[in-house]
Amino acid sequence: MEIIAALQSKNLIVGIISNKGHDMCLRLDACLNFNVDFLLGSGKIPFKKPHPAPLLYACRTFKLYPWECLYVGDMPTDLEAAEWSGMHGVYARYGLHHHFNTQFNPKTSIDGLGEVLSLVEQYEAFKYY
Repeated sequence: MEIIAALQSKNLIVGIISNKGHDMCLRLDACLNFNVDFLLGSGKIPFKKPHPAPLLYACRTFKLYPWECLYVGDMPTDLEAAEWSGMHGVYARYGLHHHFNTQFNPKTSIDGLGEVLSLVEQYEAFKYY
């Protein structure tokens, strides 16, 4: 949760987009208090990742262009959704999908969520939000 607060302190919007059911995501948030700006689970809109619609829905919500966004995910479907939406995709090697499918060939990978802060600073577009 410290990483979320640190990103938000830089005026960055932080969200979670999951293929888990939206109601389950809301229950998890009630228990864990993610304190994110955006939370979207499946069923809220008619598409799930790898379809880009959930990511584009988040962009429209905050009036952002996809290329202004960084999407961190631990599944090939996350990286596929990021690519198809036009977002910067980052593979989280520490996540659930331990044997990364190389067909997605991520430009960027991280070993822990703490690396997101330094990664964000590498993207020029993020400096303006």
